[in-house]
Amino acid sequence: SPPNRDVPLIHGGGAVRKLHSPPHGAIDEPTHMFPTLAAQLERLQEMPLAYVVLAMLVCTAAVIDFRTMRVPNWLTFGTLACGIAFSVVHPAPDNNFWRALAGALAGLACMLPFYVLGVMGAGDAKLMAGVGAFLGFPGVIGAVACTFIGGGLLAIAFAIRRGALRRVAANSLRATQGL
Repeated sequence: SPPNRDVPLIHGGGAVRKLHSPPHGAIDEPTHMFPTLAAQLERLQEMPLAYVVLAMLVCTAAVIDFRTMRVPNWLTFGTLACGIAFSVVHPAPDNNFWRALAGALAGLACMLPFYVLGVMGAGDAKLMAGVGAFLGFPGVIGAVACTFIGGGLLAIAFAIRRGALRRVAANSLRATQGL
């Protein structure tokens, strides 16, 4: 018997649609994989207020850090307090006080060794604790990974701009050998 060409597809809000699959061996790029601008804006409206607040706090921290090379305590502790407050005010199965607290501790624990080694400031570590309070555990682990990748790329860009890439690479090599 011919294979079933109607494959169930899980769609955004949990609704299930039937998508006709291409014949065996055919390459057919489904258009649903490239959402339209309207679909993206609709998804943005579904974004929880907590993520909007987190994005604003992190962008504020980035601007202040870029200008002053430090992240102030009022912003780091404010981010932590907001993240925990959101988890208490809007508890859900995937967002509660304990998950926010675990995320804050995990975020701080991931960044603390780099503060101790002098690679980053205490404000960066405290800010990641605040981000962890918003994202919870294990969500904060992805944020830490993105921070490391983005920070590494930014450090390389600064080193290239200042003509110090060779020195930064040598220092990085010595630091990893010392661990």
